[in-house]
Amino acid sequence: MRNPYTVLGIPEGADPQVIRRAYKKLAVEFHPDRNDAPEATARFKEVAEAYAVLTNDHERQRYARRRRQEHADREEYRRQQAAAAQRRSSSRQSETAAAAERAFWEYARQVQARRQQASQSKPTARPTASRFGQEERLSPALAVLLMAVYVWRSMHGLPLQPWLPASAFSSHPLTSPIWITLSLGLLMVVRPRWYQIPIVLDEVKDIRRIGWLLILIPPFLSSALQRLLQFG
Repeated sequence: MRNPYTVLGIPEGADPQVIRRAYKKLAVEFHPDRNDAPEATARFKEVAEAYAVLTNDHERQRYARRRRQEHADREEYRRQQAAAAQRRSSSRQSETAAAAERAFWEYARQVQARRQQASQSKPTARPTASRFGQEERLSPALAVLLMAVYVWRSMHGLPLQPWLPASAFSSHPLTSPIWITLSLGLLMVVRPRWYQIPIVLDEVKDIRRIGWLLILIPPFLSSALQRLLQFG
């Protein structure tokens, strides 16, 4: 049965006088003796049933209970559907994350395999053991020596890099943040294996090159910037 309030065209909880006036109006409009439309008889019966429900306290309460139960059932159904959708979304996110992780490690294995294949196909491109040993000893020693020169020149108020003219660039105090970059570069030259990262940085020579760039370039750029700020 349709909502009797909707059938009579009145708001829910209307008082008996409103219900009665609405019923009389619709009954006169759809009475078979006054309306020859094919659907008039069915509409008149529907109006009479709605009026009977709303004017009977027992029937009205039973209809109200049924409406509340239907509303509760709909809310429960919506809640179950929302929970199921959330579970499906979480499952898809987990599957996507797992697929991305598998793709990353598969790519890492492919890169490692290509590097191993390249190293096996070009054995002469790799440095000899003696040359590699010399570089292992010489490069850290040079870096430590250059850092000692930096410290000495900074303590005497001179530009960090000895090959720069004293009149061209300003000096650095020992508390300058430039020493953080210099210390990082020194560590990358002396202990490059600490910075080995799969795929990105796994070659000792590449890490040492980056370390030398951090040792040589930032003091020059920082000195030039300070000089420009002084001129400004």
